[in-house]
Amino acid sequence: AFRPDLAKSLNNLANLLSDLGKREEALEPAQEATDICRRLAAARPDAFRPDLARSLNNLANRLGDLSRREEALEAAKEAADIYRDLAAARPDVFRPELAASLNNLAGHLSNLGKHDEALEAAQEAADIYRDLAAAWPDVFRPDLVDSFNNLAILLSSLGRDEEAERARQEAKELGEE
Repeated sequence: AFRPDLAKSLNNLANLLSDLGKREEALEPAQEATDICRRLAAARPDAFRPDLARSLNNLANRLGDLSRREEALEAAKEAADIYRDLAAARPDVFRPELAASLNNLAGHLSNLGKHDEALEAAQEAADIYRDLAAAWPDVFRPDLVDSFNNLAILLSSLGRDEEAERARQEAKELGEE
């Protein structure tokens, strides 16, 4: 009954440790939370796959903090795959989480020099946020701005400077609305 709450507390602990610069110490609770969520999701996927995806994203970020980039990418990919499945079944609930997970995946891909794949994930996230911001601008416009800034960075890294400038300009205009 209390394992889901334990996993949430472990993820919170991992994030707090990371925020305090204790990145090595943050990995253990993030891994433990993911292990708990994986067992819960195996037993009751409908109830706990979202928790597993959240834990995987957190684990990816903690691994990334330690420059364990390949492992971080695998966790981020798994999280995005889970959210993609969840969003296909319940888009109103899980599309925002899918977009956030895709942005996270894009960052981990970029860290490994996989800029084309990173751009694809970031573009998909921006497309989702554009749809969400059209329906709920007050809620999702900041996420859309962040997505365009991510796109600008990735486009610049690929030498696509004109497109990067358009993405920066769009982010600026959205931020001023």
